Amino acid sequence: MAYDIDYALHVACRLLKYYENFFSIPYPLKKLDIFTAPELRVLAMENWGLITVRQKLMLYNQRLNSLRERRVVTDVIAHEVAHMWFGNLATMRWWNDLWLNEGFATMMGQKAADFVENTTLRMGFIYI
Repeated sequence: MAYDIDYALHVACRLLKYYENFFSIPYPLKKLDIFTAPELRVLAMENWGLITVRQKLMLYNQRLNSLRERRVVTDVIAHEVAHMWFGNLATMRWWNDLWLNEGFATMMGQKAADFVENTTLRMGFIYI
């Protein structure tokens, strides 16, 4: 099962570089930890320097999983890494503006996921 996490870690590294280049703002911490557990109350959650993800959303094996399942892994990681900029580095003043953090993370996550997979599939389906 260890090799099943390789794709997610590869994507996370590419996404960090993508966001740093896109925003011209380096990721300010020395590392980003990703913790996965078989059961979490949420699908995924970001904290400053730590992303927690339900295990089934992080595992991908090219021989066993579908392209759709690979896209789910990419989407989850892209959204949570985007929160390092929208929600952690820059955050709203009060909870009633939390939707902005989620909105920006969703939009940028889709844009970044398309970059990682060299496609425009997701950005063609964003509704505002």
